[in-house]
Parts: sequence; structure tokens; C-alpha cells
Amino acid sequence: MRVLISALLVALVAGLSAAGPSRATYPASQQRLLILSEASGFASLELLGPQKQELDLDIPVGVLGSAAISADGTQIAINASIPLDPTDPTSALLSAGDWLGTKGGVVAHNVALGGRPTWSPDGTRVAYAARTSSGKYDVYVAAADGSGAPADLTNDAAANDRNPRWAPNGSAISFESDRTGNWDVFTMATDGSNQTDLTNNPAEDRLGDWSPASDKLVFSSTRTGGGDLYVMPGAGGTATQLTSGAGADTHAAWSPDGTTIAYSNDADGSPNIWEIAPNGSNQVRLTHDDFVDYVQDWQPLIDSTAPVTHALAGKGKRKHPALLRFRITESSGQAAVIIDLPGRELTAIKLINSIKPGHVYSIGLPYRYLGIKPPASFRFCVQALDASLNQGAKSCARYTFLKPKKRKR
Repeated sequence: MRVLISALLVALVAGLSAAGPSRATYPASQQRLLILSEASGFASLELLGPQKQELDLDIPVGVLGSAAISADGTQIAINASIPLDPTDPTSALLSAGDWLGTKGGVVAHNVALGGRPTWSPDGTRVAYAARTSSGKYDVYVAAADGSGAPADLTNDAAANDRNPRWAPNGSAISFESDRTGNWDVFTMATDGSNQTDLTNNPAEDRLGDWSPASDKLVFSSTRTGGGDLYVMPGAGGTATQLTSGAGADTHAAWSPDGTTIAYSNDADGSPNIWEIAPNGSNQVRLTHDDFVDYVQDWQPLIDSTAPVTHALAGKGKRKHPALLRFRITESSGQAAVIIDLPGRELTAIKLINSIKPGHVYSIGLPYRYLGIKPPASFRFCVQALDASLNQGAKSCARYTFLKPKKRKR
């Protein structure tokens, strides 16, 4: 049941050294932008951030997949439109868990393709849209660990209710619905009561996101043509047009610091990533390619300090496992430590859930992994990834095989 979360950790580790310069950077150091992109040849997730950071989450989510990140930045919910488990051919599967794979699993089946999930502010529940027995979609809430039965919040057999977004202050859940004969933006209490049509417009209004203060909503509407972004009060009221021009502006997501709204625009045929200030200024294109790039969510970086590892030189006998030793410092107390041998396609991962300052850790490397005739010594490097996906710098040391003692005659 943890196939997706475990595969995510492996993909993160594989991309740790391979990550190149990002196609977009952001002025704020306390956030990263999560996008879905086909740049790697298949639709997968990427995290773009400051200082030319780019993390490729090489999980084949599918172009109709989606994802959301928890308010503390340490958990992800992924709606995969490509089955990852051959024994479970469900077309759309929602999984949730932490980045390092210490917890998580399947939350729901038959989730809506193209619709994003959303986390409760405390990170314990996930809201999402899933198909009902009527063939329509309702908005549900379920425990993020997959326990217990999900609650159907909208419970409307005649309409489609999709794309929920939880208000950051926990007061409401917004969603989009076609119950009026066209798509409008609605809001409701977190128990499903007080469902209210906020836009009530004959155009197609599709949900984007809440502002960090939970007082405004950004959404996409066709009321002026192909699809522009609008901002309105979270309780409803007059909507202010934010964007204009060619193409449809969709998948809007408000940054955690409130300074910018990221969105996708398809004026060039394939959606690219743009951003704009909430007052309509500073409109900037961030990606320039022929691939599908859809905005998904922002990752708040409450912890932005990377772990520090220190590789320790070691010695040992031939034909015995090589104990590769290291120390690690990490404020969160949790990290995935990656050991690799430069020049060799060999990587080992050690997950530490309770880091002890000053403690010497080790990963045992089987002797057979070093080849038929291992050298007298070899270099190994240690690097760590913490619970917020902060990458530490590599530290390298040398492991030496002891010379066999000469037998006395």
C-alpha cells in the first residue's frame, strides 16, 4: 500500500545529484513551487525553488494526475492517473504520506482525473473528489493515513463536485460544481454544511486557490473569453479580473508568503508556468518549452536548514562487509542518508528517524558489490535529505582494506 510513497523516496534519492539548474527561480527562500511537467518524457512532478533549485520527482503520475503539499511542507498527496501497482489497475489512485516514506499509503480509489487533492491545515486529513455510484463526482474527506471510512461532504448524485481547496485557517473548503448547469465556485463548512455558490455566473468558473490569509479566492473564468484569472473575497462578492490575453489561465496556486500567484497558460499550445502578483502587477513567464507544465501547489519551507553530514574514514578486512561510517546533524531529527561510490552506479539509503547528535552511524556495504577485484581503497560520499526535502552537501572519505598479515613460518 506504500508503493507510491516508497517509490517517491527512491526517485528523490536518484535525482539528488542529477538535478540541474531549474527553469524557474523564486525570490522568496521559504517556498518552492510544485508543478506537473512532461519535460522528462513522461508526466511527473518537479519542485522549483530559489537558488536554481530543481528536484525531479520521477514518479509517472500521468498528465491528468495531480498533487498537493501539506501546510508544514513535509507531506504530499498524489493523485496518480497511471497505476503504479500491477495488482491494482484502478485508473486513478490517491496516496498520501511524508516525503521520506516513513508513513503513508492509499487514501482513495476512483479519484477525479485532473482535480487536485488538498490537505487539512493540521496535516491529518485530505479532501478530494471521487466518483460515486451515480457516475458523478463528490467531494470527500478522509484520514491521510487511509484509516476509517471517508466522509462524502457534497453528496449530490446529480452533479459533479470537484477540485476542493481547504482554507489555510481551516474554516472552510471551497470547490467547483456544475450543479447550476455550468461550473461555479462554491464554498462549504468542513463538515459539508452551508454549501454556497460564490460566483453564480453563466460563464465557466473553475477553482484556483485560497489566499494564505483565507480571505480571498483566485479562480479561472471564461466570462471574458478563453479563460482569465479573477480574485474575489472568500465569502463571495465582486470579482476583480487579474489576467487578460490569449490562452486559458488555469491551475492557479497562491504562494505561502502571499506575494505571488502561479498559474498555467496555454496560449502557445502547451501550458507553461507564469506568475503574477495578487494586484495584477509583475506578470512573469517562468517556463519556456513545448511540454505540458501544470501548476500544482506550493511547498512552504518552515524548515529551510539542510542537514550536515560528515563522512568518516574507515578500515576493514577484505571479503567482509565494508562499514561506511558517518555523522549527521539535522534539527528535525529525521533524514534519509544516501551513500554512493563516485564512478560506480551504487547507492545505499539509510533512513534515520531519531538522529542523535555526535552519534556515529554506518551502512554496511557487501564485499561482493565492489567487484571481482576491489581496489586497496575506495572513496565514498555521504549526503542527506531531510523531512522538508532540504539537500545537504556531500561529504566524502576513504575506506581502506587492511593488508593481510603475513603468516609466520
